[in-house]
Amino acid sequence: MDYNDIRVKHLTEKSKDSEAFIYPHYIFSIENSVHFKTLVSGDYKDYNELVKNQPEHSEKIYKELQEEFSLSKMQPIQLEWNGEIQKYLINDGCHRIALLKYNGIDLKDCYYEIRD
Repeated sequence: MDYNDIRVKHLTEKSKDSEAFIYPHYIFSIENSVHFKTLVSGDYKDYNELVKNQPEHSEKIYKELQEEFSLSKMQPIQLEWNGEIQKYLINDGCHRIALLKYNGIDLKDCYYEIRD
């Protein structure tokens, strides 16, 4: 599997750069996800908007994850096959997959789990 086989779900009203809509989420390639674009640009405006109602996420926590990111400590990214778009959707791990791709790390089987 490679990064092109995986898509990110965003629960957002903004649909710019989305590839599909599967209620209630817009679907994005990793490169077009808010998580990845934030890493590239360093601008957290869209990220903060995305996570404003998610107390487990914040700009501070994402920056700490970037600074402390470790493959040896990383939990597997949770994927689920979606037949409608013929791609895997991330159920848990949008931040991790963005960091992997941003850092140019090849996607290995041990970095993800596929859920039924």
